[in-house]
Amino acid sequence: MRKAGIIIGIIVAVVIVAGLIFWATLDVNEYRGRIQGELQNRLARPVALGQMHLSLFPPSFEVRDLSIGDDPKFANPKPFVQAGQLSVSVKLMPLLRGGLEVTSLNLRQPVIELIKDQQGAWNFSSLGTAGRGPAPVSSGGASPGGSFSLAYLSVEDGQLALTNRQSGKPREVYSHIDVTLKDFAPDKPFSVQVAVHVPGKGAQEVRLDGTGGPIKQGDLAATPFHGTVGLGGIALAGLQQFLNEPALANTDGTVRGETKINLQPGTASANGDIDIQKVRVRGVDLGYPITAQYSVSQDLITNRLTIRKAAIKLGSAPLDIGGTIDMH
Repeated sequence: MRKAGIIIGIIVAVVIVAGLIFWATLDVNEYRGRIQGELQNRLARPVALGQMHLSLFPPSFEVRDLSIGDDPKFANPKPFVQAGQLSVSVKLMPLLRGGLEVTSLNLRQPVIELIKDQQGAWNFSSLGTAGRGPAPVSSGGASPGGSFSLAYLSVEDGQLALTNRQSGKPREVYSHIDVTLKDFAPDKPFSVQVAVHVPGKGAQEVRLDGTGGPIKQGDLAATPFHGTVGLGGIALAGLQQFLNEPALANTDGTVRGETKINLQPGTASANGDIDIQKVRVRGVDLGYPITAQYSVSQDLITNRLTIRKAAIKLGSAPLDIGGTIDMH
């Protein structure tokens, strides 16, 4: 028994040493073209990856200067996504055999450009629609039609730039956004968590937790989604700074609330409540809180908003609103 234990220990030690030698001598940049090509094929967008470095615990590639191009129909001079650093976690055993199986992607401080054209289409809607070819670089496996799938994606301290050509609004930039996306694939539901860090004291965080899918091929914007948006003591002054919204200028207060949202092809609805304490409008203290319970829906085709319920209280004075609004 003792001799067998010694033999097993020697075998394990040899395997570990061989693995460490392989890891130390591996040039990960040999995989760059393959990863870049697979991502480009699956996303149906041009992809560029910079210098790559290897990390052992956990096994991962550190990629510098990631760039994902935009849909050419949007004539955007900026990349759809650009990031200074990308971590690609991989499974060790397939790598030792010369294969490549990605378990997760992590983007640090990326800049993401979202554009809505004059017809109301978004530039992210065409992601992956032309993907064809070999199995994806993903732990999720191949999906119908060869579309991109991924088990885990995280974005740390991202920046979102929004351009609405339909409304004619100029490009607006929102910073300090964290995103976690799990089980992204065309043929099953996925989950997403978004945290937006608003300027101000304390947590000052807006959170979205929800599930979506299955993904509508060719139009990601029409993919069903339902979730909850939570406001946990957000300062209106910080929200105004984040949104750069003139209507909130010189206004403050502490906002708490929760809204359940449901997005379906052609329609969107929201139901929730909101409570604003210590309200200041144009620098003047109101002296009373504002609360509201609401239920609204919007026809995304006609752009008409229906207010089914809006029960508002200004202090103790009630105000009920209902009707429709043409959002044009």
